[in-house]
Amino acid sequence: MPHVMKLPGITPRRLDANSVTPDYFMKEILGHTPTIFTGGIEDWVERITVDNLAKHLSNMEYPVHTNVGENWILSDPKRNPTPASPFQTFLDRAFTSGECADRNPPHNCTFYGIRMSLYNISELSHNLKLPHFLSKLHWMRERSGVWAAQKHLRVPPHVDGYSHRFMAHVSGVKRVVLLPPGYLEDKNTDLHPIVAKGFLLHPGEILYIPPCWTHQIYYVNFAVTGIIRMTVAPDQW
Repeated sequence: MPHVMKLPGITPRRLDANSVTPDYFMKEILGHTPTIFTGGIEDWVERITVDNLAKHLSNMEYPVHTNVGENWILSDPKRNPTPASPFQTFLDRAFTSGECADRNPPHNCTFYGIRMSLYNISELSHNLKLPHFLSKLHWMRERSGVWAAQKHLRVPPHVDGYSHRFMAHVSGVKRVVLLPPGYLEDKNTDLHPIVAKGFLLHPGEILYIPPCWTHQIYYVNFAVTGIIRMTVAPDQW
């Protein structure tokens, strides 16, 4: 596809979360500048571990997003069934399936991902702290959660609407490709990856994605990320 060959991608700058003031964030970053913040989520990294999730969730069942024969998480329910599965079963399948991705091309494997609301892991998340630079925004906890997925899985290019989205990365490594608003207009990217410069997101870092920015995620290894959605006012996106 010719339109994917010349995309530069955006590499955000990295800032120390503890050195960014709320006023600076609101004036210089909010709404327009993707940024990676280092630090500020030490309690997230410490508490939202795979072991703690497995212990807390026990036999609670969640839809497991699967892909058979390709390494994409797709939005089409016919191609992307979401059977309910206990979290431990998800982990067992994810790590077992991940082994085949090392021996064979990724598209020959079945890939697994799981998404949890913060409300369903409330004992782990109710006292989580946000960095100070976010103190003037409002946390949309009902729309925030945790993503976990196995290595080599890709999430297709997509836009998350008008909320301000923060990836609080707690374990593993993800490669992210970012493109400014407008890329997805008149394009069907469900089946085709973005070929553009990306960057790595490491544990303890927060990636801010402004509204309407296109992003594509690739799991370098098994990874867990807190997805924080914020808004500028309680009743305003």
